[in-house]
Amino acid sequence: MREHNVLERQVFMKYPTKNVFLILGIAAALALPVLLWLTFDTEYSDDFSSSSWDEAEVGMSEAEVKSTIGEPVSVNQSTSKETKTLNYSKSRSNNSNYVHYYIVIRDGKVFEKKKEIFWD
Repeated sequence: MREHNVLERQVFMKYPTKNVFLILGIAAALALPVLLWLTFDTEYSDDFSSSSWDEAEVGMSEAEVKSTIGEPVSVNQSTSKETKTLNYSKSRSNNSNYVHYYIVIRDGKVFEKKKEIFWD
């Protein structure tokens, strides 16, 4: 056992830069998602939760969506009034670093459900 520890120390001492780069690489890989998350300024609708979002499905009526997820933070109506978009999140500071949750309603039913990450 003692021989094994001596060998490990010899390897570490022989290749210290490899180990330093490995440690720095791991630290960067762990820190990057945290730093990216901290730059997001997503504002969600009052009753929004990821579990309620998961329950909404294509084919549901608009009323079913609203009873499941709650009222959206905003609604965009198409000019032809055939579709509308229920926005369940937005950027607090109007920059584009946020997660956009939205549902497209066509003919009174959920046509599309999307989650997009905006990063600028």
